[in-house]
Amino acid sequence: MSVPVYRRNRASSAADSAAEPAPFGLATRPENAGYSEGKEAMQFLVRLHRFSRALLDRGWRRLSRLVELTIRLVFAARIPADADIDPTVHFSHNALAVVVTKRARIGPRCQIGMHVLLGSRWPLEGGPRLEADVVVHAGAKIIGPITVGQGSVIGANAVVLEDIPPRSLAVGVPAVVKKAGIRIEDYRIPADIGERD
Repeated sequence: MSVPVYRRNRASSAADSAAEPAPFGLATRPENAGYSEGKEAMQFLVRLHRFSRALLDRGWRRLSRLVELTIRLVFAARIPADADIDPTVHFSHNALAVVVTKRARIGPRCQIGMHVLLGSRWPLEGGPRLEADVVVHAGAKIIGPITVGQGSVIGANAVVLEDIPPRSLAVGVPAVVKKAGIRIEDYRIPADIGERD
């Protein structure tokens, strides 16, 4: 049994892209989304985060925290407005039990599984930085001011405590690089997954 995927028609997409930008960064189709034509590019969860961030940037901290609380209650995730999250990031299962530190930076087209922790490591300053096209599988913990290089994959339940070079597969506790020079296309969740039987 296939899962229906609702597509927007091309005429409305073209009209939307020609319109003025949405207030508070709530645009529904960010550039370079990396998703197939017709697929909604930005998750509602990510829109809520951007709205919370926009409120924080305007000095409306209490309203921003209210949106954060909504994310926590509705999605069972802690994603603070202070975290720098690209609009093309995709959270699997709507970020179920994902915890992100306010100092984390998540780059374009990253895919984050459920039960992932992007946390700080006291007394070190800063949080994890995921470069573009990183895939983090369920239950992984990325802790401290470290960088996961572009196009890398973090295996399920891995605990990452050191920098991971670009295009690497890291697994284990603590995580070690098991494979270098990987093709991220072999590890990404396809955008059209809902269209398959």
